[in-house]
Amino acid sequence: LHPWVVITSPAAAIFFAEAWAESRDPSAPKPNIACVGAGSAKALEAAGLTVDFLPSKADGKTLAAELPADASAGSVLFPASALAADTIKERLASRGIRVRRINTYDTVPAEWAPADLARAQAARLVTFGSPSAVRVWAERVGTSATAACIGETTAEEARKCGFGRVVAPERPGVEAWAACCVEAMEQEQGSLRS
Repeated sequence: LHPWVVITSPAAAIFFAEAWAESRDPSAPKPNIACVGAGSAKALEAAGLTVDFLPSKADGKTLAAELPADASAGSVLFPASALAADTIKERLASRGIRVRRINTYDTVPAEWAPADLARAQAARLVTFGSPSAVRVWAERVGTSATAACIGETTAEEARKCGFGRVVAPERPGVEAWAACCVEAMEQEQGSLRS
């Protein structure tokens, strides 16, 4: 059995694709690649790599439960953000699968000018693609806006940070997130007219 590489973000996909291209021994077998969702898969496919597995739901819990690997497959390589939760590592370990996590990048808050903060404070609806973005917004701006989140993991963080209204698509992904944002925006505009 070939080992697995688990990719959970487009940034990790790009890092892995570049590292694979630079260090690959042409005679080495290609690892099986699992992606949490379509965005990560597209980044790998754009780099010429084939994705072998996508979970039925685009989140780390489902990926860890459904990954077609077992303890005999050797360790799973998990290149990730330094801020990523250990959900995948812990859940695979509970199945007897060893995971080698490599923190390949870090997400840091952007610098904001006073005008950026003023615009942020006026927002009634904010879109969040990661738990770290939720935390930075809550710390800098507060939690009075509606939080439109890409998936349940990010939505859980928004609730934890104190957002009163949190929306997220039932199935994570960019298209569903966009539809969720449009619906939330229409609701916000409707409440302004009332």
